[in-house]
Amino acid sequence: MLKVSIIVPAYNESKTIIDVLTKIRIQSVQGFEFEVIVVDDGSTDGTCDILEKYPELYSTLIRQNANRGKGAAVKAGLKEAKGDYILFQDADLEYDPADYNKLFIPISRFKADVVMGSRMIAPEFTRVSYFWNKVGNRLITFLFNILNNTTFTDIYSC
Repeated sequence: MLKVSIIVPAYNESKTIIDVLTKIRIQSVQGFEFEVIVVDDGSTDGTCDILEKYPELYSTLIRQNANRGKGAAVKAGLKEAKGDYILFQDADLEYDPADYNKLFIPISRFKADVVMGSRMIAPEFTRVSYFWNKVGNRLITFLFNILNNTTFTDIYSC
């Protein structure tokens, strides 16, 4: 069985953190087991206090004393990760844990080393759809693909 480390960086997510962790907890993907690493990035809204009441929803809780940004939270989670694969899950449910099965198909069937989700493949499920955000994303993704000879559909998901 392969182990997947799910890293959940969180900053002031008191309203969504239990929902996202509950949705992660109910996911089951054949052949994979999950460890959930939550990194509280110096939240000031009680996110960490809420998390401490529900230790059954995660494997590891990292509490950063000050907000250092999402990148620092992700790095802190990576240092603790023990999985064969790493999955990043935003605490605001930008990505739905119900889609995990789809992410693991290329790993199970084709032994893929890397799988990236894209908000552009199924735009009807995209939470935010501001016109200029989409235009900018597509332009930057297009330029990245030209310069790197790749075929990404959503470079911001990488």
